[in-house]
Amino acid sequence: MLASPAYAKAREFTAEARAAGLTAALSDLAMTWDVVRQELAGTVPAAATVGDSILGINSGAKRSVDGTTAMP
Repeated sequence: MLASPAYAKAREFTAEARAAGLTAALSDLAMTWDVVRQELAGTVPAAATVGDSILGINSGAKRSVDGTTAMP
């Protein structure tokens, strides 16, 4: 996913941080990554991959109690 065009800025940030001698680490986000992959494939509307996280992620990628209670 990080290799996709949607995450170019994340790659750029990581490279700049490392060039400055800092350590960049990936955060563990409460995301359903299969839905993010679907967004990147264009099979569901883009939400998480275009930064629509402030008001909610309408693709279903954001994990929440109401969306995870039935998950194994």
